[in-house]
Amino acid sequence: MADAKTTRFKAIVIDDDDQVRKMLVECLEFLGFYCVGYREAEAVLDLLSDRPSQMVPDLFVIDLELGAGRLQGLDLIEMLTGHDLPSTVIAMSAGLSNAELIEALKAGAHDVIAKPFDVFQFEDRMRKLADIGRNRIIFRLTHLHANGSGPKSLDRPVFLSYTFRDKRTALILTRQLESRGIGVSYFSDNEPNELRVRIDTALESAQVLVPLLTDNYPRSSWCVFEMSRSRHPRTPGLPVIFPVLEGVLDRIRNRELLNLDGYEYADITFDRFADGLTTLIGRIQRILNHR
Repeated sequence: MADAKTTRFKAIVIDDDDQVRKMLVECLEFLGFYCVGYREAEAVLDLLSDRPSQMVPDLFVIDLELGAGRLQGLDLIEMLTGHDLPSTVIAMSAGLSNAELIEALKAGAHDVIAKPFDVFQFEDRMRKLADIGRNRIIFRLTHLHANGSGPKSLDRPVFLSYTFRDKRTALILTRQLESRGIGVSYFSDNEPNELRVRIDTALESAQVLVPLLTDNYPRSSWCVFEMSRSRHPRTPGLPVIFPVLEGVLDRIRNRELLNLDGYEYADITFDRFADGLTTLIGRIQRILNHR
């Protein structure tokens, strides 16, 4: 096995097929990863405890369908997301259906690969995702990141506005954007002191404001403040506002929630999640490339 001291990235592979797991570990080690493979998802649950972040891998590669009666890959991804583990996650599955794709993305996977696949065709993608995971871990270990902000401390062109009741969805959107190299500032409305100063500072440098609009959004005074602050004519360098809607499209159309006339938006309601996510990423990339 490769020497961890000379290896840039660490990876964990979880697959109950012994041959597939061995092949993936060998291929990743050939690519310069320090890699460990496990047959069962339960083998990594201790990483969800309060152990030091250096024990956490930069990248997980997880098969969605594991042995019957055991913890499934989708369940593990949800647990990793729920504990806000800094690692990035690639989910894989044989005969991947559209429903499985959506479920994996909504669970918190950064990318999904259908079996069979060529590991070396995904080399660049794996390295980029592992690099994002590594950045998160480094910032947590050195305390150089602000609580609640993304891993790129000096370059966060996107401000994600959301209420803590929608934290899970907000975290998934953040991870999807970060996996494309787009830095995100995000502050939960239940965080304590100096939130106003942190919001003002982040909005001043943000090029895009992404409000996550749900039924909870207008009930948060901080979310309303963030939206009004970004619309205020005295605010220098107003960011482009690109809303994300989750299950409130009819209420938006009927102006029962917020008046978004003239705004482009992405709808990530379950059956629209993959298309909405594609729209969000594409629009933001276009905005940033033209500003």
